[in-house]
Amino acid sequence: DDVQGIITYENYDKTSLIRYFIYKKQVKDETAKLLLTKTLENIKAQGQNDCVIIVDNSFLKMLDNLGFVKQEMIFLDEERIEVPKELLILKIIFDKVSYF
Repeated sequence: DDVQGIITYENYDKTSLIRYFIYKKQVKDETAKLLLTKTLENIKAQGQNDCVIIVDNSFLKMLDNLGFVKQEMIFLDEERIEVPKELLILKIIFDKVSYF
């Protein structure tokens, strides 16, 4: 199989943070969304409660209907993570979405 994209994440206590979500330009949004969904399933299977991703507005359409909710701020290991104003903090809580 040809690698179409890669997602990396780190676990902090019971919260995961997606660090990188990189895929080829020719990959369709549906394929990238499937890659993300499979990653989220793996994160939940590891016993994590939720997952955070920091994105710009161009990702909102692809993330639509997955259950991510906008957050004003995020703390990982009791430390507030500073995010530039042009980026959005989105969080999914696995127990609040039906398909995980």
